[in-house]
Amino acid sequence: MTKKTKIDEFIKKYAHEIKDCNAAIFLGSGLSSLAGYPSWAGLLQEEAKKIKLDVKKEINDLPTLAQYIENVKKRKSLSDKIKTTFSNKMGITETHKILSSLPIAQYWTTNYDSLIEDTFEFRNTKTIVYTDEQNLAQKQGDAKVFIYKMHGTYTNPNRAIITKTDYEKYFNTHEMFLAHFKASLSNKTFLFIGYSFSDINISYVLSRIKNIYKANRRDHYWIFEKPKQESKETNDEFKYKKRKYQLFKSDITKYGINLIEVDSYDEINGILERIRKHVNNKNILISGAIEKDSTNYQEVCDLAEKISKRLIVEGYKIFTGFGKGIGSYVINGAFEGCTEKGYDFNDNVKVFPFPYNVNLSVEKRKEQYTKLRSNMIAPTCKMIVLCGQKYDKNNNLIDSPGVLEEYEISKNQGNQVVPIIASGGAAKTIAQKENCLQFNNLEKIDDLVYSILDLLK
Repeated sequence: MTKKTKIDEFIKKYAHEIKDCNAAIFLGSGLSSLAGYPSWAGLLQEEAKKIKLDVKKEINDLPTLAQYIENVKKRKSLSDKIKTTFSNKMGITETHKILSSLPIAQYWTTNYDSLIEDTFEFRNTKTIVYTDEQNLAQKQGDAKVFIYKMHGTYTNPNRAIITKTDYEKYFNTHEMFLAHFKASLSNKTFLFIGYSFSDINISYVLSRIKNIYKANRRDHYWIFEKPKQESKETNDEFKYKKRKYQLFKSDITKYGINLIEVDSYDEINGILERIRKHVNNKNILISGAIEKDSTNYQEVCDLAEKISKRLIVEGYKIFTGFGKGIGSYVINGAFEGCTEKGYDFNDNVKVFPFPYNVNLSVEKRKEQYTKLRSNMIAPTCKMIVLCGQKYDKNNNLIDSPGVLEEYEISKNQGNQVVPIIASGGAAKTIAQKENCLQFNNLEKIDDLVYSILDLLK
């Protein structure tokens, strides 16, 4: 099977698992490194020097190195290092943003940082974070995402798993945690991202998989960068590394893990983006606004209502910011569609009302609106633009800046954009940029609705 065929097959299968709510993600330190955090070796480097050891010479046994540091400098030195390093907040990576746009409720990690939590906080999504046996009994409440930090967190560094003793005692100190892991391995399809085949953490994770779940394993996936020859690496050293990698590939099949090989980790976001489009293909944003005294006000509103109903009937999920003028018509149409098909309205329509009359500076309000728009658009793959106009402070009718921003976010995300040029406003401006059918009149609305649907397929 060629690399392309294997990736295509993986994307199709994993997207199916996500749609069936059977997917989970396991994130490794590679993603933390992308955000700017140090590797495990980097974390221990300074402390190793204090006990006159070289972290490069101990790279294959970092838990033992951490144990030596604890023996000589006491646990506090490691705890302080973890806390000071990871309390420094880094920016959310593009990989985290793509993952958070997918309807995946369960995340596992061996990382100490809070990148996953920070990403979902940005998305305004409630989470529960499990870090050890003591907080596994938390009530789920209205949380949508559950984060399991197998090796603890920087906010409680004394209980982080880092030394040889911590790893040796893990099966006793984290019995319930491993029970949850076992359950997830049996009913979820995992995707491992951010681990190399020489990563010590993944070796321990795999050993736990082997010990706690020996039969009837589900298939899991691991996106993996093939070994590269480093600048100071000799040909013989690289040849040895490749041989070891081949043996690793043979061994990994014992764990029910399918390797998805890439030439560079730069390919990961492209693969995840393709998964996003498979999963969210029928999620559509209806963007627009119209003033009541516009000459085509009623025609635009009627179109908003009819297209919303038809989209629901055809299996789409609607996302809307409840734009001025058209918002209630979008809701009415979607409600009729849900009623006709017997669908739950809340499962098929996502409303993101924008707060007005809030006591914020102009800059702060713009920042909050941009964040709200980004979160609204993230789970979508398509966009319809209806009009998009407003009066400015001088009472001049202008293109709606909010609709134009939603277009830019959608376009940058790779979404299909369908502007209805006859509705005027921002839709007309956007239509001049888009290579798509020109919907030039609103007279035959029923025909227009079906033309739009044909274009979306």
